[in-house]
Amino acid sequence: MVSLPVREKWIVKRKRKISKSVKNERLAIEMRRVIELEAKLEEAKLCLEQMWILKRRLAREEAIVNRRNLIRSQHTIGNEGL
Repeated sequence: MVSLPVREKWIVKRKRKISKSVKNERLAIEMRRVIELEAKLEEAKLCLEQMWILKRRLAREEAIVNRRNLIRSQHTIGNEGL
């Protein structure tokens, strides 16, 4: 993934290039808007990817805790008869 400052520089560079090459101002505005939306989409993808990583980590931790609790409960059940 591209870091945010690098991506912002890329967006600015692309906007300048478009504004120089496009004669129709309305078209240039629309093209800039598309670039901004593409950047937001990339940022959302990055956030979603981080969310899934955290979700998997949480599920792994939860499984470990559940396993520990299960082992403890099995030990207490076995010791009740003594």
